[in-house]
Amino acid sequence: MAVYAFVLGPVVVIGWLTAAVLLPGPADPVVHYLSLLAAVAGFSAVAGLLHGALHLRYRYPPLVITGGGLCFLLSAFCLWREPSLELLIRLSLPILLAGMMWFYCFHLSMFGGAERNSRLSVGDPFPEFCLLDSRNQPVTRSTLLSGGPALLVFYKGDW
Repeated sequence: MAVYAFVLGPVVVIGWLTAAVLLPGPADPVVHYLSLLAAVAGFSAVAGLLHGALHLRYRYPPLVITGGGLCFLLSAFCLWREPSLELLIRLSLPILLAGMMWFYCFHLSMFGGAERNSRLSVGDPFPEFCLLDSRNQPVTRSTLLSGGPALLVFYKGDW
C-alpha cells in the first residue's frame, strides 16, 4: 500500500504542477501573486508537519498553523475576487495538502483534541497488555518480565 503513495504522490504533484503552469493565470495581478503565495503557504504546512515530526517540540507545529491558515485565507480571497476554474486548479493541491495537515495535526494526531490522562507516575506498576509480535504471536507484560528485566521503548506518533 505504501508503494502506491510513493508512486501516486509524485504523479499527482507533477500533474498539478503541469496544469498550474500551462493554464492561464488570473488576470488580476494581485490575485496572481496572492494565489502563488497561497500555494507556497499550503506546501509550507506539509514542511511544517515534517519538521514538527522530526523535532517533537510543539504539540501543534507553528508552520502547519500559519501555513495552512494563510493558504485557506488567501485562497478564499483569491477565489472570491476572481472565481475561475483555472484558479481553482492552481489552488486545489495546496488547499488539499494544508487541509490534510490540519486534519492530521488537530484530529488524528491528538485523538480528537482530547488529552489522555492515563499517565504513569514514578513507582506505578506498568499495566498488563497483550500485543502481537512480528510473528503474530501474543506477547504480554508478564511473559516479557518472566525472563528478567525488559526495556520498553516509546516514541511519539500514531502511525
